[in-house]
This record gives sequence, C-alpha cells and structure tokens, in this order.
Amino acid sequence: MKPAFTLRRVLQLPPKPGNPRNSEGGFVTLRDGRILFVYTRYCGESRDDHAPAELAARISTDGGRSYLPDERIIVPNEGRNVMSVSLLRLADGRIALVYLRKSGGDACDCRPYLRTSSDEGESWSAPADIIGLPGYFVVNNDRLIQLSSGRLLLPAAFHRYCRNAQGRVEPG
Repeated sequence: MKPAFTLRRVLQLPPKPGNPRNSEGGFVTLRDGRILFVYTRYCGESRDDHAPAELAARISTDGGRSYLPDERIIVPNEGRNVMSVSLLRLADGRIALVYLRKSGGDACDCRPYLRTSSDEGESWSAPADIIGLPGYFVVNNDRLIQLSSGRLLLPAAFHRYCRNAQGRVEPG
C-alpha cells in the first residue's frame, strides 16, 4: 500500500562551531504568504538544555517547500537561555511570540514571556513576564490560542522540583 503522504526534509540546521545545537520552533504565516519559522539556536559550545541559547528566524517564500539561508536573531540570549516558541496571529493583526526564559544563575527559574510584532516580525515589543512568579514552567511549542473574547490562553505545566545547573534537585 502506498503511503498517503510523502515526507520531505526542507530545512536542515546542522551544528557548527559556536552553534552546537538547534531545537524546537514555531511557525506563523505572514500577511504576504511567507512563513516565519522561529526556533531555538544554541550558542557557545555546550549542547546542554541549560546552555546559552537565542531565538533565530528563517523565512519561506514558497509555502514551506524551502527556507531562505539567511538566519536572523530575533531574541538574543536573555539570562541563561530562551526556548519553546509559540507564534500566533492575533485578532488585531499583530503576531504574538511566547517563549520560555531560563534565568541567568538559576536553572530552576524558567518562565514564559510574551512579545508582539506589528510589522510582520521585523521588530518585537519588550518582553512581558506572563506569570510574574518565579518557578519552573514548561510550555510545548505552538500551544498559544486566542479566545473569542481576545484573551490569550497558554497551557503551562509547573514543576514543583527541578534539577539545578549542578544537578541537584531543588524546589522550582
């Protein structure tokens, strides 16, 4: 039996010096039909989940069949790292970007932040701490939704205990 679809890799982001790993990302369609892909780009030499990372973007101009080679950093490393991207076109036309930020010295502080763009991802607002309390929260990619009331809803898991940078378990 022939498969119902064909799987084809259209973007490879192999490790290289100063960029040992690239990780999960999110997608949004821009008004002109291009696709914006934002993903976690680790920087430095470590591939560890707590290693320094930033958010990078690539653009597809052909409906996701290929991506331009130009990589643009849209959120530099804030604290320890940034990761777990969600993108959403809001009802007012802006694009919302939600991501997790692990704070500088404490691997047990990981919180979601929100930025918005009114110019199709060319620039972004200052980050807003969504939860406002310290703790270790986990959010899967592209889970942000907007209700008909305009309210944003983001499912997040709170981890009561986490492993700090030294490997010790402590309260989150």
